[in-house]
Amino acid sequence: APQSLEELRGLIQAAAKHPTGPSRGAAILSASVSPSRKKAAAHQAGGGIGQACNAVASWLRQNPDDHRAFFDSTFRLLLQNAFGLGKPKNTSWLYIASRHPSSSDAKHLQSLLDPHGQLMAAIVEADARCLYPSGFTFPIEA
Repeated sequence: APQSLEELRGLIQAAAKHPTGPSRGAAILSASVSPSRKKAAAHQAGGGIGQACNAVASWLRQNPDDHRAFFDSTFRLLLQNAFGLGKPKNTSWLYIASRHPSSSDAKHLQSLLDPHGQLMAAIVEADARCLYPSGFTFPIEA
């Protein structure tokens, strides 16, 4: 789990640049394997998106008294990458997960966005504590 919000932001930014992370199976794939099979193997291996989703959930779980700092500094970045706000559609985590729904990245993203998951629990808790009396503002596309 990340030790700081800065580290968490770095993991989210790294996942945006390399959404599937390093392919664990890349070394064993030979040149005779089709490019589509290599891509599918990379998505099965998981990586950047799954790691970032797990890091967000872990940070929220381990820092229950500091959710305001998360929402102030990291939540917007998470939403921008998950939903692809202000970016080409094919770079959003949701788009990537929809192209490979059985990948570990897709499963981790689904877990993070689950209505009963850690992220939604933090949102509900922040709302209950009136951390944002005017409510949350969803970032608009740039």
